[in-house]
Amino acid sequence: MDVDQPSHTGEFIALPSKDPRAYAIKCLGLSMAPRIQPGEYVIAEPNREPEPGDEVVVFDVNGRVMVKRYLYWRDDQLYLQSINKDVANVILPRDEIRDINPVLAIVPRRFVKNFID
Repeated sequence: MDVDQPSHTGEFIALPSKDPRAYAIKCLGLSMAPRIQPGEYVIAEPNREPEPGDEVVVFDVNGRVMVKRYLYWRDDQLYLQSINKDVANVILPRDEIRDINPVLAIVPRRFVKNFID
């Protein structure tokens, strides 16, 4: 699932997190449907380590940002799952990953207006 690049818009999604670096990203595309729909936001916590089974935000060295399910590492490659069976899973070499952050929450489209200050 592609996402809108993180930006400083002056808007905040008011959800509790113990991570002072937590951020929200608006999701685009259907690779994580039906779990995450286009227009929904995910809240990620960069100070927490992801665990297998977590949804994660992955930043690669080419500037791509995606949300996927973190499966496992093998032979210095990260295996990521697309929930939508019509979209291929992703395998990324370790040296192509800039950062990987676990998702704390998914904010459905119908609730976004309630959470953005």
